[in-house]
Amino acid sequence: MAGLVFDASTVISLVDSRDARFEWAFSLLTIAPEEKFYISALTYAEVLVHPARGKKLNLFLRDFAQAGFEIVSLAEADSLEIANVRSITSLKTPDAVVVALAIRLDAAIATADLSLAAAARAMKIGVFQPN
Repeated sequence: MAGLVFDASTVISLVDSRDARFEWAFSLLTIAPEEKFYISALTYAEVLVHPARGKKLNLFLRDFAQAGFEIVSLAEADSLEIANVRSITSLKTPDAVVVALAIRLDAAIATADLSLAAAARAMKIGVFQPN
């Protein structure tokens, strides 16, 4: 595995210690500290909405930076893979972006979303999800 691509549900769980999946999400950062952690720029935008609404954006940005994520931009070349993933899986675009990024990076994904996990597994992508 070349790293771990996080979806929005996992990052949201990671930054809220009251979230029911916080312990699981936090454990992902410690089980393989040598792994790289990725988030697409689109997923990052999704995750920023709640802190921005709650006027806690600066606090979120500080905590997120400490986690060591690499924010990966989407390029024109990614469009074909995203469209392909959507056509095969019927996932919504934000989830198809997570899968396409995992394919590009030869990485696994971290998600609490059951349909995203099932689609990724069907495409032979490793999945970390809560029990």
